[in-house]
Amino acid sequence: MKHDRNFKIGLFILSGIFLLAALLVALGAGSIFKDSFIVETYFDESVQGLDVGGAVKFRGVQVGTVKSISFVWAQYDTPSDQGRYVLVTMALDGALIEKFFGAKFNKEDSQEALDRAAANGLRARLTTQGLTGVAFLQLDFSEKGQFEQLPISWEPENPYIPSAPSTMSRLEAAFDSIGTGLKEIESVDFKGIGHSLNEILAKINEGLGETEGPSFGVLIKQNLTELHGTLARTHALLAKPEIDSMIEDASRTFASTRRITSSAEKDVSPLLHNLNLASVNMLKTSETLRKLLASDKVRASVDKLPEALTDIRNAARDIRRGTQELELTLRNMNDITSSEAGVIRGILEKTREVMENLNAITTDVKENPSRLFLGAPPSKLNPEKLP
Repeated sequence: MKHDRNFKIGLFILSGIFLLAALLVALGAGSIFKDSFIVETYFDESVQGLDVGGAVKFRGVQVGTVKSISFVWAQYDTPSDQGRYVLVTMALDGALIEKFFGAKFNKEDSQEALDRAAANGLRARLTTQGLTGVAFLQLDFSEKGQFEQLPISWEPENPYIPSAPSTMSRLEAAFDSIGTGLKEIESVDFKGIGHSLNEILAKINEGLGETEGPSFGVLIKQNLTELHGTLARTHALLAKPEIDSMIEDASRTFASTRRITSSAEKDVSPLLHNLNLASVNMLKTSETLRKLLASDKVRASVDKLPEALTDIRNAARDIRRGTQELELTLRNMNDITSSEAGVIRGILEKTREVMENLNAITTDVKENPSRLFLGAPPSKLNPEKLP
């Protein structure tokens, strides 16, 4: 009787083990035998936060996982300037890919289908998830021509999807562009231009006091020629498209960082508006003065010279005023940028500390998962031992 009972208990245990093993096999068979579609992409930036097994999403819906992360030079023979690319291989859901591209899609013609999708704006982008530092790959369509494909000189082993720069890298590039534009504006000698105009007007006034006719005419002609050349250079400088594009880049960048530097929003918008108005006013004034000096009436009629000189003085006064406004606006913009740089740096420092703490916590839980539920509470502090 006792032998039969032990036999039944053993049989029950073996049956439970067998059922548990069968359940595990059934649950894992779907992922093991699931049809996957392997593609690869390249990044010319850091992929910090992206790990093997990370999610690959299409408009927020997971369609695959990251299979491997390596360097291009470890897989292909590449030039030195292209060897710094990071190679990321993805395993996409084959059934979803076939439904996405249609019934005529097959793996042999997959690169041709992906090329058509890339021409329509399909790109792979590195996206950060919250403040934890964990990253995933986001597949989505962007506007045609918005992101150029990275130059490659090899034939990819797997179907290739072009990549797009991450939001953080584009933000850093925008800040660099603004800094370069501000340095170019600061290099323009507006004070020298105003000083040159003052010297020309002083020479004209001295010429008006002379009584000799021939020397007066020669002096007036020389001064008008110098003033015309100065105004032409000023007009050419203000008419460059880089000035307009720089103002547009500054406006877009400050708009994208509005959530970080919200305290400076009220000051930045008037400064950009004043900068645009000052540039437009200087451009209009220099154009009006250039047309006035190029007129045949000014050159041919000496009798109307006092009236023309009055107009020149007024125009020069407007140019000096516009120059002062532009310098004041640039100075205020530099002050605001310098003052907010500490705030932005502090926010990034705090964010980095939070991510490091979270990574330390997750690493500790991953190495010792039982400590999360069975760990002993921290020891009580002795007030006498406190410093």
